[in-house]
Amino acid sequence: MVYKFMTRSRILAQSTTTNAATTNLRHMQPVPKHLTHTRKLGIQKFKLSATKDRIKWWNIVPGDFIRVRGKEDEGIKEVMAVNKWKNWVYLKGTQLGDSGELTGERARSHAGYARHVHYSQCQLLVGQQEYSKTGEDTPVRVPLFATRVATSAPKWVGLQWKWERYAVNTTPRMSGRDAQPRIPIPWPERQLPLTPPARSIYDSPENAAQSSTYQPPTDLTAIKSEDYQTLADMYLQSFRDAQADRGALPFEVLPTNELSNPHSRAKKQKRWQELLEQNKRDRAELITAHLRDSRFRSAKEARAEAEWKFRELMKHKEARRRKERWIQRGGRERLLARNAKKVRKARKLAEKLARLELEPAPNQYIPPPPPAAPSTQDLSI
Repeated sequence: MVYKFMTRSRILAQSTTTNAATTNLRHMQPVPKHLTHTRKLGIQKFKLSATKDRIKWWNIVPGDFIRVRGKEDEGIKEVMAVNKWKNWVYLKGTQLGDSGELTGERARSHAGYARHVHYSQCQLLVGQQEYSKTGEDTPVRVPLFATRVATSAPKWVGLQWKWERYAVNTTPRMSGRDAQPRIPIPWPERQLPLTPPARSIYDSPENAAQSSTYQPPTDLTAIKSEDYQTLADMYLQSFRDAQADRGALPFEVLPTNELSNPHSRAKKQKRWQELLEQNKRDRAELITAHLRDSRFRSAKEARAEAEWKFRELMKHKEARRRKERWIQRGGRERLLARNAKKVRKARKLAEKLARLELEPAPNQYIPPPPPAAPSTQDLSI
């Protein structure tokens, strides 16, 4: 039975995995030929193992340590990922060059850059065992590899297939009192990705906010307000002298208004509060003036007129503020440039029409020239 929603992109996405758990057996499904070959030329796009050659229950999973058969001198390698559609095992810390040879021990986090070996070339590491050589009494700890692996019956537990694996034959072969009929091989523990710490509502940590990083000069109280400009001029003139001691001048407190951010939240709030207070004072003064001069009308009418004038005043202030901001953004310059462009375009069009000359042609009427204006002599007669 073919997997119903099998596509080329799904096969490529599900082929290589870093998950040690077996959650499905989709890699045992036959793949239609139109997914591995192009429709026009019939050229094979990517090669997969035959369905009968694929391994159903994988005993070598990401996180295990193996040794490649025939290349024992390379040492023990860690499995980074597996491709169950091709029976490939990707080794961590290996990289392929352009020629396909191993170029260096450089760790890669993506399986596409790692060297792969076939499943049949891998010998699973069982652990470290004490091995007694023939004729020697002192045991030696050597790595023990499984040459034959047996498993228990797989069971569906917790949304995945689970089974136990055992080493039946090992290399080096255990004999005597060290020999065991079946050595259990534990599954690798899943390494959860490192999660960053929870974000706080503050941008800076507490220790950075509480640390004192600035020490103001101690002689600032002796500086008078009228001496600020003099000290500022002295500080600027000291740049002309390479040997001047600019550290002796407490200049950091002089340009407070120039160096502080005018768009900070505190300053915006302060300006907004000052504007509200000013509007309240203007409204109270306007109402008081109308109540004082309320001849031939009641206090209610005078107050209503004052409220209307205050609202009109606020509208004019808002319109004036918007126009000032429009001018600051360069709106006036853009408007003048646009008007000049329109005038220049109209002038060029008029000049083009003035230079236009029409030649006689069929179905074309050329108006006669306008009559000449009478001369001054005719008018005098």
